[in-house]
Amino acid sequence: MLAPVPAPVPAPMPAPVPAPIPAPIPTVPAPVSAVPTPIPAVPAAVPAPVPAPVSAPVPAPEGSLIPLKKNKKHVKWKHVKWMQEELNELEEGMKKFGTNWSRILDMADGPLKTRTTVQLKDKARNEKRRREREGISLGIFQNATG
Repeated sequence: MLAPVPAPVPAPMPAPVPAPIPAPIPTVPAPVSAVPTPIPAVPAAVPAPVPAPVSAPVPAPEGSLIPLKKNKKHVKWKHVKWMQEELNELEEGMKKFGTNWSRILDMADGPLKTRTTVQLKDKARNEKRRREREGISLGIFQNATG
């Protein structure tokens, strides 16, 4: 009888060879020159551009809100009273356009230009209340809500 043949044993794996580490590159400082480097010539002076004339800020007419202090969370507004001219123009606008506040504001060419549509609505409502309280004819302000 024949003896059993042993199975071939695989050869051990060779250990991995680490990659060679490159040697540091020596740095050589730049030579210091005893002669100063000439400064490049400055081109002829170019006149500075003349800024456009700035108009002085136009003060807001009475009857609008003016921001006094601004910060990230709160804006304080200064209340400006309504002038009689503004009230007359609001009444004219209400006769033409009813309570369409944006159309009234669009047609305004005078003192109402500084107002917002919300201010127009509030003034019409308050004017209606004032006239009711004082017993004056409401006129066109009867259409105001409130």
